[in-house]
Amino acid sequence: MPRPTSILVFGILNLVFGGLGLCAPISLMQLFVDVPGQPPNPVIERMKDDALLYNWIVVSTIIGLVLAVALIVAGIGLIREKAWGRSLSILYAWIAIVVGVVGTVVMAILLLVPMVQELSGQSTPEEIGGVIGGVAGGIGGCFGLIYPLLLLIFMNRRVVREFFQAEPG
Repeated sequence: MPRPTSILVFGILNLVFGGLGLCAPISLMQLFVDVPGQPPNPVIERMKDDALLYNWIVVSTIIGLVLAVALIVAGIGLIREKAWGRSLSILYAWIAIVVGVVGTVVMAILLLVPMVQELSGQSTPEEIGGVIGGVAGGIGGCFGLIYPLLLLIFMNRRVVREFFQAEPG
Protein backbone atom coordinates (compact mmCIF):
# COMPACT_ATOMS: atom_id res chain seq x y z
CA MET A 1 0.00 0.00 0.00
CA PRO A 2 1.51 3.38 -0.94
CA ARG A 3 2.15 5.85 1.86
CA PRO A 4 -0.48 8.61 2.03
CA THR A 5 1.09 12.01 1.42
CA SER A 6 -0.37 13.36 4.65
CA ILE A 7 1.90 11.06 6.67
CA LEU A 8 5.06 12.63 5.24
CA VAL A 9 3.60 16.16 5.39
CA PHE A 10 2.62 15.84 9.04
CA GLY A 11 5.90 14.12 9.86
CA ILE A 12 7.76 17.16 8.55
CA LEU A 13 5.34 19.60 10.20
CA ASN A 14 5.78 17.76 13.51
CA LEU A 15 9.53 18.28 13.25
CA VAL A 16 9.13 21.99 12.40
CA PHE A 17 6.56 22.76 15.12
CA GLY A 18 8.41 20.60 17.64
CA GLY A 19 11.62 22.51 16.91
CA LEU A 20 9.80 25.82 17.37
CA GLY A 21 8.36 24.51 20.63
CA LEU A 22 11.88 23.97 21.94
CA CYS A 23 12.32 27.76 21.78
CA ALA A 24 9.50 28.35 24.31
CA PRO A 25 11.78 28.78 27.35
CA ILE A 26 13.14 31.95 25.76
CA SER A 27 9.81 33.61 26.58
CA LEU A 28 10.41 32.85 30.27
CA MET A 29 13.42 35.16 30.28
CA GLN A 30 11.02 38.11 30.57
CA LEU A 31 10.04 36.87 34.02
CA PHE A 32 13.61 36.63 35.26
CA VAL A 33 15.52 39.41 33.49
CA ASP A 34 14.75 43.14 33.66
CA VAL A 35 15.99 45.15 30.71
CA PRO A 36 17.64 48.38 31.90
CA GLY A 37 15.98 51.52 30.56
CA GLN A 38 12.76 49.73 29.60
CA PRO A 39 9.54 50.83 31.28
CA PRO A 40 7.89 48.01 33.23
CA ASN A 41 5.49 45.86 31.24
CA PRO A 42 2.22 45.63 33.23
CA VAL A 43 1.51 42.11 31.95
CA ILE A 44 4.93 40.81 32.99
CA GLU A 45 4.66 42.63 36.33
CA ARG A 46 1.27 41.00 36.99
CA MET A 47 2.74 37.60 36.11
CA LYS A 48 5.59 38.18 38.58
CA ASP A 49 3.25 39.37 41.35
CA ASP A 50 0.62 36.61 41.08
CA ALA A 51 2.11 33.35 42.40
CA LEU A 52 -0.58 31.17 40.81
CA LEU A 53 -0.16 32.83 37.40
CA TYR A 54 3.63 32.74 37.68
CA ASN A 55 3.61 29.03 38.53
CA TRP A 56 1.16 28.30 35.70
CA ILE A 57 3.49 30.02 33.22
CA VAL A 58 6.49 28.01 34.41
CA VAL A 59 4.62 24.67 34.54
CA SER A 60 2.93 25.19 31.16
CA THR A 61 6.31 26.04 29.62
CA ILE A 62 7.75 22.78 30.96
CA ILE A 63 4.73 20.88 29.62
CA GLY A 64 5.27 22.64 26.29
CA LEU A 65 8.88 21.46 26.19
CA VAL A 66 7.87 17.88 26.85
CA LEU A 67 5.19 18.14 24.15
CA ALA A 68 7.73 19.63 21.72
CA VAL A 69 10.06 16.67 22.23
CA ALA A 70 7.14 14.25 21.82
CA LEU A 71 6.14 16.02 18.61
CA ILE A 72 9.66 15.70 17.21
CA VAL A 73 9.77 11.99 18.10
CA ALA A 74 6.30 11.51 16.56
CA GLY A 75 7.47 13.29 13.40
CA ILE A 76 10.44 10.97 13.10
CA GLY A 77 8.10 8.00 13.57
CA LEU A 78 5.75 9.23 10.84
CA ILE A 79 8.60 9.86 8.40
CA ARG A 80 9.94 6.36 9.12
CA GLU A 81 6.38 5.00 8.64
CA LYS A 82 6.09 3.61 12.16
CA ALA A 83 2.67 3.04 13.69
CA TRP A 84 3.88 4.47 17.00
CA GLY A 85 4.51 7.77 15.19
CA ARG A 86 0.80 7.98 14.42
CA SER A 87 -0.15 6.96 17.97
CA LEU A 88 2.21 9.49 19.51
CA SER A 89 0.91 12.20 17.15
CA ILE A 90 -2.65 11.49 18.27
CA LEU A 91 -1.62 11.51 21.95
CA TYR A 92 0.24 14.79 21.42
CA ALA A 93 -2.79 16.33 19.70
CA TRP A 94 -5.17 15.46 22.55
CA ILE A 95 -2.81 16.71 25.24
CA ALA A 96 -2.02 19.90 23.30
CA ILE A 97 -5.74 20.62 22.88
CA VAL A 98 -6.44 20.13 26.59
CA VAL A 99 -3.41 22.20 27.68
CA GLY A 100 -4.26 24.89 25.12
CA VAL A 101 -7.85 25.25 26.29
CA VAL A 102 -6.89 25.19 29.97
CA GLY A 103 -4.11 27.70 29.33
CA THR A 104 -6.41 30.10 27.53
CA VAL A 105 -8.97 29.91 30.34
CA VAL A 106 -6.32 30.34 33.05
CA MET A 107 -4.80 33.35 31.31
CA ALA A 108 -8.23 34.92 30.83
CA ILE A 109 -9.22 34.43 34.48
CA LEU A 110 -5.90 35.28 36.14
CA LEU A 111 -4.57 37.91 33.76
CA LEU A 112 -7.05 39.46 31.37
CA VAL A 113 -10.10 39.87 33.63
CA PRO A 114 -8.16 41.58 36.46
CA MET A 115 -6.42 43.90 33.99
CA VAL A 116 -9.72 44.93 32.40
CA GLN A 117 -11.19 45.58 35.86
CA GLU A 118 -8.25 47.81 36.74
CA LEU A 119 -8.82 49.89 33.61
CA SER A 120 -12.14 51.19 34.91
CA GLY A 121 -10.84 54.63 35.70
CA GLN A 122 -7.41 55.95 34.97
CA SER A 123 -5.38 53.99 32.51
CA THR A 124 -1.93 54.41 31.05
CA PRO A 125 -0.96 53.47 27.50
CA GLU A 126 1.01 50.57 28.96
CA GLU A 127 -2.07 49.17 30.71
CA ILE A 128 -4.20 49.53 27.59
CA GLY A 129 -1.45 47.82 25.62
CA GLY A 130 -1.40 45.05 28.21
CA VAL A 131 -5.11 44.42 27.78
CA ILE A 132 -4.80 44.45 24.00
CA GLY A 133 -1.88 42.04 24.32
CA GLY A 134 -3.94 39.79 26.60
CA VAL A 135 -6.79 39.69 24.11
CA ALA A 136 -4.34 39.00 21.28
CA GLY A 137 -2.77 36.24 23.39
CA GLY A 138 -6.19 34.64 23.87
CA ILE A 139 -6.82 34.76 20.14
CA GLY A 140 -3.34 33.36 19.57
CA GLY A 141 -4.13 30.55 22.00
CA CYS A 142 -7.15 29.65 19.89
CA PHE A 143 -5.03 29.67 16.73
CA GLY A 144 -2.57 27.41 18.55
CA LEU A 145 -5.27 24.74 18.62
CA ILE A 146 -5.48 24.56 14.82
CA TYR A 147 -2.44 22.33 14.28
CA PRO A 148 -3.32 19.75 16.95
CA LEU A 149 -6.87 19.60 15.58
CA LEU A 150 -5.63 19.10 12.01
CA LEU A 151 -3.16 16.48 13.20
CA LEU A 152 -5.93 14.64 15.02
CA ILE A 153 -8.20 14.75 11.97
CA PHE A 154 -5.56 13.57 9.48
CA MET A 155 -4.11 10.84 11.70
CA ASN A 156 -7.61 9.41 12.08
CA ARG A 157 -8.45 9.38 8.39
CA ARG A 158 -9.29 5.93 7.11
CA VAL A 159 -6.43 5.81 4.58
CA VAL A 160 -3.87 6.66 7.29
CA ARG A 161 -5.28 4.13 9.76
CA GLU A 162 -5.32 1.41 7.09
CA PHE A 163 -1.75 2.21 6.04
CA PHE A 164 -0.43 1.70 9.55
CA GLN A 165 -2.56 -1.40 10.12
CA ALA A 166 -1.21 -2.95 6.91
CA GLU A 167 2.44 -2.13 7.67
CA PRO A 168 4.32 -4.10 10.34
CA GLY A 169 5.75 -2.01 13.23
